[in-house]
Amino acid sequence: MPVNNYLSIINFVRDVEPRCDDDSYLYPTVVFELDLCRRYGFPNTLLLQYDALIDEKYISLIKERSAADGNIETGLWFEVVEPLCRAVGIPWRGRYPWDWHADVGFLTGYEPGERITLIDECFEKFRSVFGYHPTSVGSWFIDAVSLKYMKEKYGVRACCICKEQSLTDGYTLWGGIWSGGYYPSPSNSILPASGDEDIHIPTFRMLGADPIRQYDMGLGDPSKCQGVASLEPVYSNSGAGSEWVENFLDLTFRDDEYFAFTQTGQENSFGKESIEKGLEAQFEIIDRYVKEGRFEIKNLTDVGDIFASKYETTPVQYTLFEKTVPDDGSSTFWYQCRKFRLNIHSDERGVRIRDFQLYSPDFKEKYIDTREESHEAEFRALPVIDGFRFSDEKIVAGIYIGSNPREFTVKTEGERAEVTLDNGMQIILTPEGPEFTGEEISLEWLYSESAEAKYAFQPGKISIEFAGNMSEPYRAELTVEGGVVSQNKITGSGHIKICC
Repeated sequence: MPVNNYLSIINFVRDVEPRCDDDSYLYPTVVFELDLCRRYGFPNTLLLQYDALIDEKYISLIKERSAADGNIETGLWFEVVEPLCRAVGIPWRGRYPWDWHADVGFLTGYEPGERITLIDECFEKFRSVFGYHPTSVGSWFIDAVSLKYMKEKYGVRACCICKEQSLTDGYTLWGGIWSGGYYPSPSNSILPASGDEDIHIPTFRMLGADPIRQYDMGLGDPSKCQGVASLEPVYSNSGAGSEWVENFLDLTFRDDEYFAFTQTGQENSFGKESIEKGLEAQFEIIDRYVKEGRFEIKNLTDVGDIFASKYETTPVQYTLFEKTVPDDGSSTFWYQCRKFRLNIHSDERGVRIRDFQLYSPDFKEKYIDTREESHEAEFRALPVIDGFRFSDEKIVAGIYIGSNPREFTVKTEGERAEVTLDNGMQIILTPEGPEFTGEEISLEWLYSESAEAKYAFQPGKISIEFAGNMSEPYRAELTVEGGVVSQNKITGSGHIKICC
């Protein structure tokens, strides 16, 4: 059996759904999810929002099932609701008892001191109900201040956050590791710690995003919210389709040494009727794959403990998808480490570096000292190139490679990945940065006029200024070894290295 492949079934539970007239379907949906896990004997994690934590029908259900099944983990889902604010005397600013806007429904919408108060109430309420503090937490996003406090005060051992997305539901998490696990930076919770300090909670990306299609959804207009192509069983274009699910699991879980993780499950807000067919089909496939030894099903805390036992810092991880469903001929390779992530992508335009994001301990999220005052939340990394957000209707951004290669192959060993292009050039990836070898090397940055980064290409270096949503621009400098650096371009022969 591969020793490093893990899937977690995580369902998070809300007790109110203001987007419909009758939310009585929420409880039966949780019963369905538990029944399905019981049918297959699958371990599963339930993450409770505060309103569900204080509802006796959920507590009775979970205690009864936990006692009977023995493989259910219960943790906390951190969205802020009116009963939570009332319990600690913080004014509720929401439109409904649960409001999904980032300035109300998440910890980011509150000052750092208020976040601590809200967190304490959740953990102590949980202990009063279950007799212990939870070891796992989740949310679409949790700021670094809150995560650090949960680790230091309550010893949280695992966390899950949303997949990569731009503006979906008003939330942008863009530039972190594409999939797998990491130790967050104390200054930016979606980035792996690249300095000496980290928040030592293994944190995992949820929902199983399609590594080929998800990134480009909405390509050409980054001001609009992205659609979704993920393992979520509610989506007919991906997680509800057996062919897509099998391809996704086949390519996510390989027989090698690298850590691989994905999550399935669905919040009860979608309802049994919407998720039943897709989730039942998924579980049939998952059951077969588990019996074949392709991966193990573990609860969230268990995966966190395994990750922590194997890795003191964020390890190198990669994702190689030679195809997706439907197959349009595209392939993609994500390399991710403590210092950066880089995506090599092939489609009808040829092979290009579609994405290259740097991780710096000095690059701070906006929520370290203040709260979100708009309805939208944003977490970012420092882009060397951003193939989605720097594109427009006319330009598909990327670092384009001369002589127009069309295909690539990948060989990995330890922290090193060798990507060989069909034009004879190689891209060698290590945590120190990408190296390019070949008789003729040409790397050209292409991006729209509205790109949020400003570049200065100078002899031996590339300087980047990035404003993003920060009050002051962040500046970084990359050293280039070998080659000639000119405006938007690096050319040379033999060997070129971009040092990270």
